[in-house]
Amino acid sequence: MKILRNQATLFLLLAITSMEVFGCKSNSTSPNAAHSAIPTIGSAFTMIWNGGYSLTSYDTVATTSLSDPAHTGSKVIKLLETINGQTDSTFESFETNGDVAVMGTTWGNPSSFETLPFVSQNPVNSSFTGPAGLVTISAIGSGAGKPFLVNGTSYATDSVTVSVITPNDTSDFPYSYIPALGLICIENYVPESAGQTPTSQWLTEYVTK
Repeated sequence: MKILRNQATLFLLLAITSMEVFGCKSNSTSPNAAHSAIPTIGSAFTMIWNGGYSLTSYDTVATTSLSDPAHTGSKVIKLLETINGQTDSTFESFETNGDVAVMGTTWGNPSSFETLPFVSQNPVNSSFTGPAGLVTISAIGSGAGKPFLVNGTSYATDSVTVSVITPNDTSDFPYSYIPALGLICIENYVPESAGQTPTSQWLTEYVTK
């Protein structure tokens, strides 16, 4: 999923429908739901970002306009994300096993999908050469997360932590996911280096179509 290249837009939004994906487990260290939803066109989302100050992003699911050749059969959605009056296109891919892949984050390869193993909980490793040199990425499922309240309903979540190592530093990106809705509800950016304010973004509301 391509994201605007600044810290205020590090985060992902997904929508709601009901498409069943089989093979998911349900216990304390694996996903809470036996299926993962896929967003519907026209659904809209609001996210709040906080890193010492607050910004709001508004996203709408647009038509599918990108393929995911690395994961045959996956469904790719396009989001229109607006922050401070500026709109950018972002992309997410729902893999056939229920995991979610994102493209163009500030931490990932801008030309490839990076898998977040929410459902499979299988470690995923990748690397690419960035402007400053080699970037190594490890996405690791960390099991069930805390319940998340959205639109007045509490949902079970599952967690993934992405660790990114560059020639200059190491950063962690924890995610929380609602598999019953197909929704990434929280993303945190936790810098390893001192003197920086940790950032986070969380879902506040959604409207489905």
